[in-house]
Amino acid sequence: MNKTGIQPDKICSGMYAFNTQLQRAWDTIFDGFYQHLPAPYNRKYKILFEDQPGSLRQPDVLIGQTCGYPYVMQWQPSHELVTVPAFNIAGCEGIQYSSWFICRKNSLFQSLSDFKSSVAVLNSHDSNSGMNVLRSAISKIADGGSFFERVLVSDSHLASIDYVVNGKADLASIDAVTWHFAIQEGLFNPDSIRIIGQSQKTAGLPFIIKRSIDLDSELIRSALNISLQNCPIEIRDFIRIDSFEKVSPEDYQLTRQLEIEAINLGYPFPA
Repeated sequence: MNKTGIQPDKICSGMYAFNTQLQRAWDTIFDGFYQHLPAPYNRKYKILFEDQPGSLRQPDVLIGQTCGYPYVMQWQPSHELVTVPAFNIAGCEGIQYSSWFICRKNSLFQSLSDFKSSVAVLNSHDSNSGMNVLRSAISKIADGGSFFERVLVSDSHLASIDYVVNGKADLASIDAVTWHFAIQEGLFNPDSIRIIGQSQKTAGLPFIIKRSIDLDSELIRSALNISLQNCPIEIRDFIRIDSFEKVSPEDYQLTRQLEIEAINLGYPFPA
């Protein structure tokens, strides 16, 4: 039973559901998974396609997805890890993923060190893929001081790509999964962008559940995997998820370690 006495009826899935086609694919997965859960959770759930932190606090939300960096810095005390989707996508390996460092196609920059005194853009201050791994890479060449002339914040990976394409920024760090789907869905012209590097691989974006909900994570993973395998082949080919894998807090130690190493190198925040 739910320890709080509240019966959740929503699921948050917004990190990679940024258009109608992706939302339909996630809808198909979650539409079939609930029937494999024990009572009182074996009923249809409404999907909230959003990635706002406040959604994870809503009392009627069963599970939601977050970035690994906010999990480490904010959600670990109140939420339990459930699973990470294992994507069959370039830049991903098992439960791990990486980011692509991108610039404009016609940029004269050839390596990260060339971007000193340029303009960088982050999707958000608390993003692992857009900030933490970029900070880690820059900290090794910043010599303990500032590196960029300016650092902008775009509010999303897609907006960061647009900043680079349109010359508002010179460099961005883009989650490999978002990059794949943005190209697949024709959201920008890949010929206008050049990949200049790849970040360290870290554990991917986890689904988490409030510790106050008495529902075993293994049951949720099993239900998601059954539903995934029961999806039409065209959905599985489109969403590019091989499986929903077990994940532990230890898998996110590297995410935290990258921050600590950057701080020790005198580069606590992209600047």
